[in-house]
Amino acid sequence: MPEDCTDRADATCPDVEEIMASHFTLVSMPGELDCLSIPGLDGWISSNRHPVLSLVRWTTQDRARAEDALDQVLDMCRSRGQGFDMMTGPRCEAAGLLSLLRERGFLEPPVRVAAMLRQISADTLPNAAPEHRVWNATAEEDDRLWKLMAEGFDVPHEVGRIFHRAYMTSSDKQRTDIYGGALENSDHLAGVGYLSYIGDGPVVLLRVSVTDASCRGQGLYHAMVYERLRDAAAAGRSWAVVHAYSDSSEQVLGHMGFSRQGTFLLHRWRP
Repeated sequence: MPEDCTDRADATCPDVEEIMASHFTLVSMPGELDCLSIPGLDGWISSNRHPVLSLVRWTTQDRARAEDALDQVLDMCRSRGQGFDMMTGPRCEAAGLLSLLRERGFLEPPVRVAAMLRQISADTLPNAAPEHRVWNATAEEDDRLWKLMAEGFDVPHEVGRIFHRAYMTSSDKQRTDIYGGALENSDHLAGVGYLSYIGDGPVVLLRVSVTDASCRGQGLYHAMVYERLRDAAAAGRSWAVVHAYSDSSEQVLGHMGFSRQGTFLLHRWRP
């Protein structure tokens, strides 16, 4: 397992809460994702009832405000008959807020997510693997890309399309580039990855990486990660962050120079 790097002395190093916040940079897309404006909480609720499309987090450690904000989201989702997910970091746990989730019937156990971090610069990244082709994708390829992403995560195509549109909707909070990947001597789209530039700061977020099941174990995932990191370094960014949802993902990223900065939790509420 990669080493935890919470004791880094570098003041510019993003902490686990900043890594979590990088995910909450999407903007409203009327009719698909509606960003919330609730004191003490942010995130979005989708009109599509698939629960992975609705995600919120607390922005307060005050228990009374946190409780009121949570109950507003619960009332909204109960009335719609839809579930949602809530992400919490160490500050919420330290403030004793997780007991509110247990009291409100969130499913146990929550999913543990590793907040992964790597410092990047052009001279510390390997050269592109010649046996693979990775490219900055164009609008003409959109359908193939988001369908591959949806299939890789085993969600309906419509869910993948909504996430794709949300990622690709730029704002002052984030802008995202999408990448395609193929194996040597093949025109078959075998991989997709999203790279988000977070604001004007030093951080990029690797949002999603998927490799077609028939093409795994051949190094394409690594090639797509490194290609995005090279582009981010060339753009002047110095830190790359990613959310690892499994031990295997954490281990792979660890071999690629990422370290675990800390852990946050994904809590699931279902009607």
